Amino acid sequence: MTLISDPEINIGLIRLILKRSGDELKEILDEFLSEVPDTLDSGLDLSDLDSLTPD
Repeated sequence: MTLISDPEINIGLIRLILKRSGDELKEILDEFLSEVPDTLDSGLDLSDLDSLTPD
């Protein structure tokens, strides 16, 4: 978080830049996540992990 106290700074311009940056980041993440394989579990059965107790 940043505090902007200079009266010469245009808050609207900062908001526009942050919105564009967020939109660009969303596009990058969407593209990255679309390339991730649907099956990431590698066939592991982890359903019994909750019932395990430390030794």
